[in-house]
Order: sequence, then C-alpha cells, then structure tokens
Amino acid sequence: VYRFSYGGIGDKARNKKKLIRSGKIQALRETDLLDVDAILMSPPCQPFSRNGHQRGVQDPRTVPLLHIFDLLATSTSLPDYVLVENVKGFEVSEACIQLKNVLRDRSY
Repeated sequence: VYRFSYGGIGDKARNKKKLIRSGKIQALRETDLLDVDAILMSPPCQPFSRNGHQRGVQDPRTVPLLHIFDLLATSTSLPDYVLVENVKGFEVSEACIQLKNVLRDRSY
C-alpha cells in the first residue's frame, strides 16, 4: 500500500519490483498484490475513536480499509505479512471482526 500511495524507495536499479506511482487504494486490484511482501495499514481513527461518532464501517472513510480486506479475502497471491496499527476503538469494532475473519479464513 505504501508503494501504491508514494512510489518506490531507492533507485530503480535496486528496486526491481513493480511500482505503482499514483492512484487510490480503492483502485488496487488482486494483480497488484503479486510480489507484495507485506501490507501495512492503519485504520482511519475518526470512525473508531471513542471521542468520535464511532460509525465504524458505516463511515465512508473506512472504504479504503474495507477494500484491502476484500482483496485479502479474494486474492490468489497473498503477502507474507499483514500489519495493522491498533487505533483506539478499532479493536472492538465490526471492522476488526471482519479483519480477523479474513485473516483466519486465509490462514494468517
């Protein structure tokens, strides 16, 4: 996801993997996960914050996160690692349950 949003790290000679330079997370496809070692993600804090409205998956700001869940659920090529930052409130949300189900179903 980092490379999708920000491009590659280092020069092209050292970075032989396919780089995606721009676009939205929702535009990622299963084929974009080929040769991905890890997905690092951080749920948006506003939908889950104990100080916010706690709309969770009903909040449109969670759409990119849910898209990543869908990709993990359906992709034939999975990364070795999925790292998720713990945003306060996320751990008791429907989105967290969805993520745990996807990870369990895909044998993480």
